[in-house]
Amino acid sequence: MAERFHLKGVEWVRVRKAGRRVFVMVSFFEDPGESLQGMDQVRQAVIDDVVRLDLDADVVVIFRPAPAAAEAPDPGQPPPAVAAT
Repeated sequence: MAERFHLKGVEWVRVRKAGRRVFVMVSFFEDPGESLQGMDQVRQAVIDDVVRLDLDADVVVIFRPAPAAAEAPDPGQPPPAVAAT
């Protein structure tokens, strides 16, 4: 997905199941030059792809600025906690 839409990369993906529902959260590193309309197209494409696989899926897509090379997350570490809303 990141390559298809020329994003800077995937920061993390979380998937959990509760009964028949599947909850998916994905965080992409955004290109600072990307428009809001472009990010909305990515968000909708991710939701469509996941729902095509599981109609009971609940999908949240997050965009964050790509960190500087010195701040890049360690891929061996778990993703940061996300506050529930």
